[in-house]
Amino acid sequence: MPDSRFSFRVETTLAMAALSLLLVFPATGYAAQQATDEINVSADDLSPEASRANFDTLVKQLDSTSFKEREAATSALVELGPEILEPITIHFFNASSEAGWRIQRILEGIGKAGEEKDFLKSIAIIQLLYGAQDLQSQRRLAQLQYQWKISRRNEAAKKLRQAGFKFESTEEVSPHIFAMEEARIAMMLRAAAVRELPETGTLEAPNPLDSAEAPSATRWENPRKNRRESMQQVERIIAGDTTANRKIVESLMPPAFQVSLPPGTLEISDEWDANEESKQLIHDLGELSNLTLTRQKINASLQKFISNQTKLTSLRFTNCEFDKASRKLVLPKSIQVLQFEGALPPAASFASLSIVSTMELNKVKLDEKVSSAISNCKIQTLALNEVEFTRESIQRLVGIGGLFRVTMSLCQFELDWLEDIRQKNPNLIIAAPKAFLGVQGPNVTSRELTACQISEVVPDTAASSAGMLALDVVTAMDGTKISRVEDLRLLISQKRPGETMELQIRRGDRNLKLNVKLGAPPEQRVQ
Repeated sequence: MPDSRFSFRVETTLAMAALSLLLVFPATGYAAQQATDEINVSADDLSPEASRANFDTLVKQLDSTSFKEREAATSALVELGPEILEPITIHFFNASSEAGWRIQRILEGIGKAGEEKDFLKSIAIIQLLYGAQDLQSQRRLAQLQYQWKISRRNEAAKKLRQAGFKFESTEEVSPHIFAMEEARIAMMLRAAAVRELPETGTLEAPNPLDSAEAPSATRWENPRKNRRESMQQVERIIAGDTTANRKIVESLMPPAFQVSLPPGTLEISDEWDANEESKQLIHDLGELSNLTLTRQKINASLQKFISNQTKLTSLRFTNCEFDKASRKLVLPKSIQVLQFEGALPPAASFASLSIVSTMELNKVKLDEKVSSAISNCKIQTLALNEVEFTRESIQRLVGIGGLFRVTMSLCQFELDWLEDIRQKNPNLIIAAPKAFLGVQGPNVTSRELTACQISEVVPDTAASSAGMLALDVVTAMDGTKISRVEDLRLLISQKRPGETMELQIRRGDRNLKLNVKLGAPPEQRVQ
């Protein structure tokens, strides 16, 4: 039988050993967790001054056995802001896995709460320390970038709306749109060849999604292998400016995970005070797809802002003033809609422009220098409304290679200015009706007369009120000879409703003059 005294001694020894362990390592295990969880510590209880004084204490608490204490320390360190980026990075090199994970959370929190420069510094340090070497990490950082940019955009849009700006976000542009654009441009080239217009050369479809290629992702190396070099990189990141840190982020993040917001729509009306705060707010909106400027002075600040927009599909200037600085204005190389109303920029501004789907000129005076600059572009549709031009300037415009259509309304011109163009393409000039006569008719050619015969007069219109009849032949309008129905439509399109015109008509063997007061075009107009 075993000695009972020996058994007692063994049990006593084990009990004393257990007591010694508790004395040496107090508050461990489940009992310790219960004890420390009773400590109510939160970030709100720690003032910034107290937190700075207890920075080392807070860092140590990242490894606390209490979850609440670890969370409170993490939150308190985030509140300290960008000034702890360097010291918290130093602690990373000796941190446990738990503390290392929390340091990443701290860096993310500082970045999300800070300005762009702070965000880029935090992200660059995270990528340097943790590498984003797997898809999950890369997606997390990409999502973090996206959330930060969205929050900045929403905050900026709210402040700008209060200042009278109009901003709307848009969905991402589908690549299929640009495939359609490529097909459209190919059609433009074929149409130009059929019309035997001047050679336009080879066009490439504009694709705003194609920007400069982002550098390939840098191979990640464990920063603990060479701590001195890693800390030198951190110091360069902290000391670097926004542009430098943006390049670091782009170089560390694979191209597939580069983050950009869907382009938005911005309208700036009335006079814009382009101070540093407003410029920063507009910068936070991200890329723009549609930009409308109303009653703005296009000075150096605005021209730089416009020139930096790379994803514009629509750009409109309404009653803007172009000063000397606008000579450096860089218009988008490719754009779907470009509109000027009230004034045109200097001819030098069009040097960067290459491909335009639709160009609209409203209430402007077109001189030969600007028309010559525009004629170097490749334009599909040109819309002229109340444009003052000379014979030479209009002939330069309508002679643009690849031009599919020109619409004109409320312009003053002579029909013979357009005859040489019509010999190549009779349908190039198209009326954009403002007023309405109320007739239709085919071309009639006879040995005696080539003119415009009316085949139908619409009841209750200006034509019927003036006494026009079917089979009347219109030979002139306000003294301008007319040889086709298209000429009549084009001349009427330069009139406003309520204006009066004189028509010379041949009715059988008689020549008549009729004064016609034009009406407004109905929704279903016949002319």
